[in-house]
Amino acid sequence: MLQKAPKTYWSTCEQAPSVAATAYIADTATVTGHVEISEGVMVCPGASVRGDEGMPIFIGPHSNIQDGAVLHGLMGQRQEVNGRSYSIYIGDRVSCGHCCVIHGPSVVAHDTFVGFNAAVVGSVVADHVYIGHGAQVIGVHIPAGRYVAHGTTVCTQAAADALPEVPEDIRTFNAEVVDKNSELARNYGK
Repeated sequence: MLQKAPKTYWSTCEQAPSVAATAYIADTATVTGHVEISEGVMVCPGASVRGDEGMPIFIGPHSNIQDGAVLHGLMGQRQEVNGRSYSIYIGDRVSCGHCCVIHGPSVVAHDTFVGFNAAVVGSVVADHVYIGHGAQVIGVHIPAGRYVAHGTTVCTQAAADALPEVPEDIRTFNAEVVDKNSELARNYGK
């Protein structure tokens, strides 16, 4: 479901989602307010993308927001990407796994995997990062190519800087997830 965000004291006009023609939004997903969804994106059943308090939210091409995932940000708190400010910025070919939470202000950059029930809160996650299932990333910058193991909590910059590189055996995992979800988005959208 696509819905406008109402007028509020922090937003004096209604904000409606902008969805590319080749994106697919499941009937039971909810996309609200100032949200921009790029081409080839799949938003799965039960996902909630709320650009009504923290806004705007951007989801880059061929990313997938899986079942039960929640994207929401705090009013007035933003991260800058390429000269623009966002409550949440999801880069190209990002997988936001089942029931994960991305809470803004946050950036999840290109070719990154966020595992099932993981949380990214007030953080910047660089390209090619793998965040394991149930992991928590809170208030830090995760450098490119790093691995956050399943169930790990990273809440200091020292811990983020000490993270290992993504193991060789899972380096292509996100690309495989993106490929399948892009195919599903193409075919559900027909």
